[in-house]
Amino acid sequence: MEYTELSAYRLHAGHVTTWTPTATDAWAVDPRPLSSNHEAHVRESLSSPSTGAPGESPRGDNWIGTAFRIHHPFDAEVFSATLRLWMVRHEAYRTTAVAGTVGDTGVEGDALHRETLPADAVDVSAQPVGHLPDAGSVHDFLDRHFATEVSALRWPHLTVATVGPDAESEGDPAVSLGSQDGPWFTVVFAADHAVMDAYTQIVSIAELREVYAAQLADRTPELPLAGSHVDYSRVERDLADSLTVDHPVVQRWRDFLVGAEAAERASATPRLPLAGAHSDAERDVQQVSTSMWLLGEVDATVFGQLSKRYGGSQVTGLLAALKVAAARADRDGLCGDTFRYVMPMHTRTSPEFALSAGWFVGLMPVEDPMPRGAAFSEAVSATTAAVKENRDLVAYPYPKVAELLEVTEPPRFVVSYVDTRFIPGAEDWTPHDRTLRGVAYSSTDVYIWVVRTKGGVNISMRYPDAPCTRDSVRALVAEYFAVLHSVVDTGDAASLPFGAAEAGETAGETVGEPVYEG
Repeated sequence: MEYTELSAYRLHAGHVTTWTPTATDAWAVDPRPLSSNHEAHVRESLSSPSTGAPGESPRGDNWIGTAFRIHHPFDAEVFSATLRLWMVRHEAYRTTAVAGTVGDTGVEGDALHRETLPADAVDVSAQPVGHLPDAGSVHDFLDRHFATEVSALRWPHLTVATVGPDAESEGDPAVSLGSQDGPWFTVVFAADHAVMDAYTQIVSIAELREVYAAQLADRTPELPLAGSHVDYSRVERDLADSLTVDHPVVQRWRDFLVGAEAAERASATPRLPLAGAHSDAERDVQQVSTSMWLLGEVDATVFGQLSKRYGGSQVTGLLAALKVAAARADRDGLCGDTFRYVMPMHTRTSPEFALSAGWFVGLMPVEDPMPRGAAFSEAVSATTAAVKENRDLVAYPYPKVAELLEVTEPPRFVVSYVDTRFIPGAEDWTPHDRTLRGVAYSSTDVYIWVVRTKGGVNISMRYPDAPCTRDSVRALVAEYFAVLHSVVDTGDAASLPFGAAEAGETAGETVGEPVYEG
């Protein structure tokens, strides 16, 4: 399971149909509040150039989604019924944020409120596109369709496309790689972040496969109940409303963002501390996307065992290795003695929300000590402590924290860890099943996703499209690759003194060069 842009996904020619949720005139004002994340996201979209407004050329940075295959014959009526049940199952897909005054609700001016559809008021409309003759045509169509149709500002907040392979595609070995025997078709969906997070992207694969199979067999889908993100939003909003500028949570974020060393930093939020990691462009530019496999399953298992031996876990070991890699790649001493970044983590702490669609994500600051020259075996325990230190901050919505601290800059250096090994349906994934993101625009952001799968460890990144940035990021990834393999092969990896050696002198001696995508 990789996390990439659509351009890195292997598509195929075939018969394309788009599927759009529709609604009767049954929208009702919903007294349940918007989550803080949802409201902040909508307000940002209102001022963003990527809203897809009429007359504008959409940038395509407005969606996340998933591509996968269903291993059954394609039946349009069955697929339509599948999507209707999906919409009924998840209230997040039947709600929206609306601005303006609403009768006696007390909502006035530019305030936002929630409106929701009942389950029996939603349907799905199919729009046949026709046969597209090659993968490039399908990519181009989906790029435009998702960029145009998905928005935080108008419902529906998701759209789906199916691609039924033609005879030539079914016979192409590259297209059928990893596929099961028998008929199949491809599903690609895109959604606004307000109604979907990475976990939703992933669990939707098994969910939609099961609903479709059940519809074909005229049986009830075998799925556990899923709670409503709309109900969860009240919990998140209550936590946000509990915050004041003097709250301990806000004070800890203040120390991280605007603490004593703030005057010496170029940004309140951390940035990747490597020379040339940021473009000098005055305006945001489209970013580069990269994905590569770092470890196979056997080596990943060995690495996890060694991380536990040194007082950590699979996740803190992988984060510690990234810290060591940054120290090795740093020629100019920009890392200092601390590796600083923002880390997203899920907030699905109640069982009823385990399989819910929605945005269950909080942020935590990480300040990970990195003494000069410390080895991986010494670094793991510090990373473990650094990740645990602020874990309780995740539940408190960051938009409210930023508002109280008057911090307007979003997180710039973000490191995320996702473990997909125990997600429902993971044992059935093939190379054709993948989570997706739209393109991104920024001259400063560096986002890293480290993904542990049943097949090993993958890293996905996005970063500014500038030659110096490419060099800097590739040096980091090469060192990360070298550190991980050094730990697996020898039990440890040295964090060289800053500037003591060129990255290529260490990475090239014991391992081959990593292969990049994107």
